[in-house]
Amino acid sequence: EDLLKKGKVDQLIRKKPDFIIFETCIINNYRQSSPLADTNDYIDQIINKISRTLPNTEILIISPNPIRSLTKNKIGLTYEDYQMATKRHIEQEGYHYVNIHKEMNKYLENRNENISYYLADDIHPNDHGYNIWYQILLNYILNQSGQI
Repeated sequence: EDLLKKGKVDQLIRKKPDFIIFETCIINNYRQSSPLADTNDYIDQIINKISRTLPNTEILIISPNPIRSLTKNKIGLTYEDYQMATKRHIEQEGYHYVNIHKEMNKYLENRNENISYYLADDIHPNDHGYNIWYQILLNYILNQSGQI
């Protein structure tokens, strides 16, 4: 919602990029207790606005990274609820999507490591976390070359 209301999407469109990587804003929506339907609707509004204005621009949607919080917000939803609901919606809509959340969790599980090592605070990745994020994106883009 903030990206639309504060004109961030319009600023992006004015730059006329050929390729956009758009991270869903579910961390903010989780923390602000936004309804899941509204969260998915804002994703659609952003993607539709960009697609209508820049029809030749490729858009890749990515999920945010895992965070430390497992608690429920004011409307009784966890961060994982937002993650799963947006993933389902994005896949149903047929958008290009990279599930950073899932891939980072898989990386941590394979190494028996804790997310805390990869976060600067409870939410934002540190250099180690962003390096994993980068590797996941790079791998996806290289494997999808010509398809997105």
